Amino acid sequence: GEQHISSGGTADDTNISFGGTQIVSSGGESDNTNISSGGTQIVEGGTTSDTNIRSGGTQVVSSGGTTSDTNISSGGTQVVSSGGTADDTNISSGGTQIISSGGTGSGTDISSGGTQIVSSGGSTDGTTISSGGNQNVEGGTATSVIQSIGGNLNVIVKGDDPTFVSGINASGIDFQLSSGVAHDFILYSGGWQ
Repeated sequence: GEQHISSGGTADDTNISFGGTQIVSSGGESDNTNISSGGTQIVEGGTTSDTNIRSGGTQVVSSGGTTSDTNISSGGTQVVSSGGTADDTNISSGGTQIISSGGTGSGTDISSGGTQIVSSGGSTDGTTISSGGNQNVEGGTATSVIQSIGGNLNVIVKGDDPTFVSGINASGIDFQLSSGVAHDFILYSGGWQ
């Protein structure tokens, strides 16, 4: 089944699973939603907070959509596409956040086993990579990264793509990658560049 939340509408404490879909349109709001087992939440102009995505659940954040305080755990996926914004996301073991072209993420915390993928045209700011966490920058922009000891910052640069990465590593040293030139990166076990 589908649930549509439009301007002025609010949904609290919703469980989405087994092919169910919730669509949060402009002016709509969804709070404390649980998404699992084939459930999907589409945020297209509306807002969500305190969402839990796990075990085959998917959240898609598109143009004008904003999410905050989202928790992504084992088997859960959040996709932030053009015009979408994800703030203060927590990614734990087995969870994945994908920031695609035109999408934006800020204040993300990646714990052990969690993964954030910043694709070409996507951007993130203020991501913290804890030990065992993974931030994969594949043509996008990642600024103000905080890399803890054992945190994996994985960067792919292809030809003249605009990959840009900056932040501070576990030794307190500022690092940067721009125009294909990297300065002061630390590669921990399992990391690659």
